[in-house]
Amino acid sequence: MITLGRLAGFVFVGALIVSPASASTPCPSAVVFRPDATGSTVDAGWTGLAHDMPVNGYAFRMDVSCAAGSPPCGTCSITGLAPNAGGNNQRCLNDTSVICTAPTEVADCGAAALCRFFAGAPTATAAGGVSSCYTTEITGAVSGSVNVDTGDLSPDVPLKVSLYSGLTPDNPCPRCVGDAAQNDNVRGGTCDAGPRNGLPCDANATAEYPDFGASSFDCPPNAFSKIANFVLGTVPFSTASQSLTLSAASPTCKGYPGSRCFCDTCNSLGAEVCQSNADCGDPLGPIGPICGGKRCVGGSNAAAACVTNTECPGGGLCGVPGEPSKPSGCLDDTSTLGLDCTDTAPLDGEGECLTGPVSKVCTIASGHPQRSCSADIDCGGMLGSCQLQNRKCYLDRGLVGGSISVDGVATPPAGNTSDPTTLTALTCLSPSSASSVNSVGGFPGVVRGSYPGQAIFAEEIVVEVTPPGGTVTTAGSGPASVVETTVTTPVGGEVQIIGTFNAGAPPSGYEFLGRLVQITAKPASVASPLRISFDIDASEIPAGQDETTIEIFRNGVGPIPNCLGATQAIPNDPCITARTPLGGGDVRITALTSAASEWTMAVPEVVAICPPALEPGCRSPFVSGKAQLMLVDKNPDTKDQVQWKWLKGAATTVGEFGNPLSSDDYGLCIYNALGLAAELVVPAGGTCAGKPCWSAKPTGFQYKDKDLTPSGISQITLKAGIDGKAQIQVKGKGDNLSMPLISSIMVVQLRNATSGQCWTATYSSPFDKFDGITLKDKAD
Repeated sequence: MITLGRLAGFVFVGALIVSPASASTPCPSAVVFRPDATGSTVDAGWTGLAHDMPVNGYAFRMDVSCAAGSPPCGTCSITGLAPNAGGNNQRCLNDTSVICTAPTEVADCGAAALCRFFAGAPTATAAGGVSSCYTTEITGAVSGSVNVDTGDLSPDVPLKVSLYSGLTPDNPCPRCVGDAAQNDNVRGGTCDAGPRNGLPCDANATAEYPDFGASSFDCPPNAFSKIANFVLGTVPFSTASQSLTLSAASPTCKGYPGSRCFCDTCNSLGAEVCQSNADCGDPLGPIGPICGGKRCVGGSNAAAACVTNTECPGGGLCGVPGEPSKPSGCLDDTSTLGLDCTDTAPLDGEGECLTGPVSKVCTIASGHPQRSCSADIDCGGMLGSCQLQNRKCYLDRGLVGGSISVDGVATPPAGNTSDPTTLTALTCLSPSSASSVNSVGGFPGVVRGSYPGQAIFAEEIVVEVTPPGGTVTTAGSGPASVVETTVTTPVGGEVQIIGTFNAGAPPSGYEFLGRLVQITAKPASVASPLRISFDIDASEIPAGQDETTIEIFRNGVGPIPNCLGATQAIPNDPCITARTPLGGGDVRITALTSAASEWTMAVPEVVAICPPALEPGCRSPFVSGKAQLMLVDKNPDTKDQVQWKWLKGAATTVGEFGNPLSSDDYGLCIYNALGLAAELVVPAGGTCAGKPCWSAKPTGFQYKDKDLTPSGISQITLKAGIDGKAQIQVKGKGDNLSMPLISSIMVVQLRNATSGQCWTATYSSPFDKFDGITLKDKAD
């Protein structure tokens, strides 16, 4: 007869054993995308002069809402942005050196509606040998989706790019010089130009071109040097591969009749960028929506669709903004249909104008690839550093059916990280407000971007700026977490706390519990340290573990030592100053440290003592029937009981019991017809209720634990003797016990984990008593 019982860590479904998902592992509430330091590139416009431009990598954080409460989480919605930790990217438009928060933007920025998120710090770039500086403002709400199980990420980001004339070809953006650590919220560098020339800065990103150096929000370009704005609208970024294909509905190229182009503008008030008539609303006047159509600029009929200037009285002009569009800036070799553009080896989806035009630019090896040149001396004098370069181009040739594409990468998360993750963008870029910029870049035109990096999923994120002595906590910031973290900083400033998922292997001899907590804060000191408290929910703490056994690791190093009661001038950096039970099984561990970083919680690893299936070789009772078993499985679990008396056993010496005083763990192993049904571990040594758990006796050993940790065993007696005189008794009770599923045959063994020595007894039905709650029987 088999009845349903409890089996530690599993539930029975028919004849299967199924491991349940951990109820304490929630779906993430945020995802952080961190581009790699190098490798991000952008192709902008159709002339090819602004292709292969490197982009400074910069992270941004998105809030996430998942319909599922716990994994598998599936597809979740992106609900908005949150500030970055180091190098906070929520800044004032009128002075990006000022960090702001939307609810208090008037106080922070001095005027309403000037607090914005930015996709990155000011970025230096070069197109056609002309250097410039640009900023990328996020103009509205960020939405989209992320699949937590597959790593697919698709944020929709509304962007505006502001372009500034470069200070010099080698220094287009003000640089942050001398900052030792980027994005640490410490202004350790100095701005070398711009409105904050000579003022301190925290570097946010380093350009791939060496001359461009490090940029910083604290070093904005001069406002008077702005030359153009690009309003991109909402850009659909994605880890999926993206493509555009020309069709009969694509607008006709104005600069190369007979061809089709991907991008133009609508004949409406806003002159919105479009890919077909379907993207345009109905304009004023009798002419319907046309992608690439004319509209009145100025005059009494402004914004009306038009064909000639006569339809725009009052001094208005009938025209189309931007540079007349072409498929590319290539010359026509007349041997192929459309403008010449060829993908040369190695094939990478990027074309070259083999018949020209060509430019003379400095090689990457010269260290000055942003410069145009006429001789090697312009590139620093390195032999062969000034070289001819064919213009870059898109491969569609302006032909119906021609396409361009960009490949993204999504990787299922390992732990809390999807790596690699490559975001892509492929959309139309509207013409800028400057005709010279449109002419150089070729706008309106396609913009194609590739941003390799990684996506990091987090349970919760909190960022606050606090005064010296202030406290930042995750408690109350959202749904209750299994680890709530509190940071008190003596120096103040910005504090970020990310609660995320443990990835990688735990330290040797330990198993993770709780979360990986990533903390960013200004450095403190040994004399006046940061105070960090981790409140750990009881659901995360294994049976038998408590505030005395939980260990803390910083950056994977530890366990960090105790300095219980310390408040200042800590003797060890870092150290644990308090281990506090909070009631209900919750625990608070408090650490003191001069530097915040990554923190993990762990408990000593419980090594399995009981084999999964019965193994021969154990000693049996010397007299049949002289081993008694009682199992009581009641509700509530606090009334559960285990008693096993192995009386009149086979001969055993004291030495064969090993040394449980310090080195030999024991396990009570209970088997049913399916195999191991329960394992009750009793560790060697230790302190129970303020006294040693194990004690030596003249004929063996005794174990007593009123606290019933870790597995509910309260007493063990090991008594050596000759055949018929050796004895073992084991008692346990309470909700730490793992009660077995009862089957027609039950086997109980006590095993020494070190030597493998074991003692056993078998019980077969019909039992002396079994009523579904209590089993009592004598050994076969």
